[in-house]
Amino acid sequence: MGGARGFNAAEEGHVMMILPPIDKGGTSTYNSLYINMEGYQRCQIYLGIGVSAGTGTAILYESDDGSGSSVAAIACHVYKEETGSGDTLGERTAMASTGLTIANTSNIFYVIDITADELSEGYPYLNLRLTALDSTTITCGFAVLSGARYGTDQSPTAQ
Repeated sequence: MGGARGFNAAEEGHVMMILPPIDKGGTSTYNSLYINMEGYQRCQIYLGIGVSAGTGTAILYESDDGSGSSVAAIACHVYKEETGSGDTLGERTAMASTGLTIANTSNIFYVIDITADELSEGYPYLNLRLTALDSTTITCGFAVLSGARYGTDQSPTAQ
């Protein structure tokens, strides 16, 4: 996929804003939209932290539906850019089901990576939950799904 010409996310994948850019500091739990992985092989969630004066936690959940009727926290992988320079992702590391501690640094981001075969049978939905954010934290998140089972030039919804 992609090769020398690159990956066209708008045509070869599906892009979703799952956490609109907003000041959610002080909120006990901030839930993303539910992401339906049923028609895709991989999901990468790009979590951006613009302003931060404290730490928080990001936990990825799988669900049996798009409303969270039955959920379970799951392990996955993450790439971290915690330097504030904006372009120095670290190596792929394991992210436990207990989540990721968001660094107390502004202008950073994370790429949370999971494939469909890592999900439990009957649990095709994903949900990212942010907890214990500092009262000044400004954040946003996008999901990029790839490996579409039925790809077209206009990707179908993944909600």
